[in-house]
Amino acid sequence: MSRTPIVYMSTDPAAPQLTGQVGSLVALLDAVLVNGYGVGPAAKPGAGWTLEFTASNRRAYRIDPVIGSGIFFRVDDSASIPGANARSAHVRAFESMSDIDSGINGCPTTAQLEFGDTWSKSMTLNAVARPWLVVATAKWFYLFVDVNGSGISTAVGFYAGDMPSYVPGDRFCFLVSNGSAGVAHAGSSSTNVSKGLIADGQLNSATGVNRGAYVMRGASGLPGAVPVSLVLPRPAGTSIAISALGAVGGEYPSAINNGLFAEEPIFREGVNRTRGYLGGCYTPWHVIPFNDLELKEGLTGFLGATVLAKTYRPQNPGTVTGTGQVLFDLTTAVY
Repeated sequence: MSRTPIVYMSTDPAAPQLTGQVGSLVALLDAVLVNGYGVGPAAKPGAGWTLEFTASNRRAYRIDPVIGSGIFFRVDDSASIPGANARSAHVRAFESMSDIDSGINGCPTTAQLEFGDTWSKSMTLNAVARPWLVVATAKWFYLFVDVNGSGISTAVGFYAGDMPSYVPGDRFCFLVSNGSAGVAHAGSSSTNVSKGLIADGQLNSATGVNRGAYVMRGASGLPGAVPVSLVLPRPAGTSIAISALGAVGGEYPSAINNGLFAEEPIFREGVNRTRGYLGGCYTPWHVIPFNDLELKEGLTGFLGATVLAKTYRPQNPGTVTGTGQVLFDLTTAVY
């Protein structure tokens, strides 16, 4: 069980392949969340989730209820749902489950998305392997996928898990990032595939294009998933409607401290309703300050931590949201 982030990559020895075929995403998540992969010095352990229920190309993973919420994350990678295809998998979290197909209090709810959200794997229905990267702990994971075959530096990002909350004793701050809002990938390079790392500069909405994720329950604690939106960092101002994290800001290094400024991406349930922030992840106040996958040490504000820079492209190539970058603290253990 890892409280310190582990980086998994498709280029690791014995890493699973992600393709536009059924079952490839759950095979990847089996490996990175539960079983690990590789042997000898190249071996990587699983992040510490448990596999509670399994069926053909379907899984229900769970966070440990002692160190975390105990919430279940269900992935249907069977392409058997109405309107589905093997380019995407359907995902939904549950507060409890009794079998692979039975859960209570889904996130998103069936009213929000009938069959759950959709996370894309590949734009093609074949065995062509797509580069991917995962940063994971026992409480959350971030998945980046080169869906369109344009390079890992332009991968789209997804995430799920327990996130730090400003609600005291919060047991329901489990997020499922918004992929393509329940719509399976259409096979075109212009298909919108991920809204999870798009932020709202105006801070006013948790719906429509600005919906970054769903949280298991709202701050009130009442049952029912609530949409949330990420917020751009302070230097972005309020004139920008939507943007990728790390796509707006000043130059690096800063003229103020000759170093880095960064902050944890916060998410809101609505106007002036900041709920929490993304664990282990940071938004630079600079426009893409580092190369993709660059490891940095000695950065301002990171207390000697090793930091991984990951560029990504929200939605699809060519959208107005642009290429962004987030930073991952690989040294500090999760709360």
